[in-house]
Amino acid sequence: MNQPTQPPKKILIFGAVIIFIVIPLIWVAAKNSFVIISASDKSATITLTSTDNSTKITATGSYVGMVPAKDYTINTQTVTAAASQSFSAMPFHIQSVAVQLNKSVQSEAVSNIATDNVNVATGTSLTFVDSATQYLERVDSHNTLQRIGAPYSFSRVAWKDQTSGIAIGTDPANNVGVFALHGTTIAALPLPEVVSDSNSLSVAYAGNNTYYFTENNKLYSYSASDPTFTRVSFIPSGYVLSSASGVRALLYNASSSVGSNYAVTLLNTKNGSTNKTTAPLIENPNYTFSSSWSPDGTKVIISASGSSTVYNQSLQKISTIAGNASNSPAWLNNSSVVYAAQNRLWQYSFDTTVSNAIAYLPKYATADTIYTDHSGQYLYFTVITNGQISLYRAALHNQPINISAQKLGESNTQQTSNGCAMNYLNFTSLTMIADSPSDNTSCIAAIQDYLSIITVPETTPVQVFNP
Repeated sequence: MNQPTQPPKKILIFGAVIIFIVIPLIWVAAKNSFVIISASDKSATITLTSTDNSTKITATGSYVGMVPAKDYTINTQTVTAAASQSFSAMPFHIQSVAVQLNKSVQSEAVSNIATDNVNVATGTSLTFVDSATQYLERVDSHNTLQRIGAPYSFSRVAWKDQTSGIAIGTDPANNVGVFALHGTTIAALPLPEVVSDSNSLSVAYAGNNTYYFTENNKLYSYSASDPTFTRVSFIPSGYVLSSASGVRALLYNASSSVGSNYAVTLLNTKNGSTNKTTAPLIENPNYTFSSSWSPDGTKVIISASGSSTVYNQSLQKISTIAGNASNSPAWLNNSSVVYAAQNRLWQYSFDTTVSNAIAYLPKYATADTIYTDHSGQYLYFTVITNGQISLYRAALHNQPINISAQKLGESNTQQTSNGCAMNYLNFTSLTMIADSPSDNTSCIAAIQDYLSIITVPETTPVQVFNP
């Protein structure tokens, strides 16, 4: 009888290697990616977090190792620099990411007056609505504060340029209306119909001297060259105009939600077509809905509930900015937006899909609304500290900050006594603002005493403001 043929020993060993080593390695490779992450600053903290929060890896300077094949956010930071970017770990891949960190600048305190609807050209004028009084106020090139047009008051302004815009507000007789602003001149505009609900009024500037305006579930256009309202379209009940660019008007449902989302509609005012999407809705007073168009009108960023997403002209998603973005991101140019998160101002680039911190805020402050500067010198933004609103700015060209203004910003004191209100202005220089209807002399003395306590020069100019 023939003896059964035994497999050669080498074949048995090779089979065992395949079963016990090669196949498990293939399985691991199919589930994971080998990544190499390195920061330009070797002291930087690197945090790799999966979007489902199931994986979080922290390292210093660099990380080399296996990670599950998922989508991640890479956050890299030092005391003065930070970067954030999305990353997809691919199976069967060795992936390398080099993070370049650039030093961010310290933000600068501008004023502790509660500002809203800010319009600024550094060195020329700073115009805003005082949130506490709803009055329109302006700071000129000499750092002098002036109240404009009182007793008109305003809730929203759509600015066309550094001196002109259209505002929603009330006249001296407390009638709700729409007003044209130009310099220090305020003119009431005749409404197309009687206002039935002031909450239905909203306005946005669309470029090319054209505004869009909503009233009583209708959308109108208005041009400064043809100062009449022209009805464009009917809009669903509860929708509010958020922003506009060219022939496109973006509206959102502010009075009800679709599930846990805002309903968003982009209306083409030329042909009547619409595109729709949703934005997350969280019932939180710290979150608001906002949208902003890129300068060339090709992209729009929508921010809601701490999430910011960029869309094209048809509301097709282009990208989502990683991390909790501010309530009102702003466009720095056509290829980048700026937003606030984690006590920093960030610039997101569409070319690199990386966010870099460009300025840091006081640790106790939360950034809210960002405004671009017509002169291109700074980014201005409001911050909220213990319920109080202040105005800050971040230099775009490494301009020095005013140390005395920083001390005033840290103190955030607005009342030296029951009869003496105190604010500061640091627009073109540092000026104190005294408001004491009964005794200005004593108020100025109290302000100077306070300045000496916080080691700010007592010679700082004091302007008496009794409008």
